[in-house]
Amino acid sequence: MLLKDTLAFARPRWTQRGFRRSRGSQDDGVTQRNVMGQLDGTRNPPLGSPEFDGAVWVDSGPSWLRGGTTLVVRRIRAEMEKWDAVDTMGKEFAVGRKLDTGAPLTGTQEHDLPDYRATNELGLTVISETSHIARAHVDSNRQRIFRRPYNYDEPPGPDGRPDMGLIFAAYQRDVGEQFLPIQRNLAEADLMNDWITPIGSAVFVVPPGCAEGGWIGAALLG
Repeated sequence: MLLKDTLAFARPRWTQRGFRRSRGSQDDGVTQRNVMGQLDGTRNPPLGSPEFDGAVWVDSGPSWLRGGTTLVVRRIRAEMEKWDAVDTMGKEFAVGRKLDTGAPLTGTQEHDLPDYRATNELGLTVISETSHIARAHVDSNRQRIFRRPYNYDEPPGPDGRPDMGLIFAAYQRDVGEQFLPIQRNLAEADLMNDWITPIGSAVFVVPPGCAEGGWIGAALLG
């Protein structure tokens, strides 16, 4: 519908197909899984909460952007043939969460807070410092991001290998303050890097909404 309504004055420059679970297949509020079998989006700030508002909406800078947000979209290919060869224990060690429930390795429920200092009988940390959740962890609500995860599954390439993975869509107030520090931590030492490869990335500005009779972006372009 959006494409049809804008054909008179705009042309698509880039399109990425992605999918989420079918509407009605799960109850609202249930975290969906990605193509690698993980619950994806567990630590998102709740919609409408002060944590969400502080993480997502721009509250300083140019007036035309206040009340808007920024969006980072990354296409991340999953090396599924390699990932599927890893046993459950290995996958959970790399992620830092149990695959069946999504609970951190130090907890029993999906939304339990991870204990990054907990050790086992050998004195080793239960959640590895290089696990995905440890590398993505932030200490401040102002550093959190809101992720809207999608999956993609394209036809196999000429080599016959599957072309599937994640469409990582992250909304945040400030890309430099929030997204980039997390991404640097992941790039440096995330165990999941052995099975995922970013193959595309883009950054967008999302203007604030408008009142009835107005239009999106009027404060900038009007």
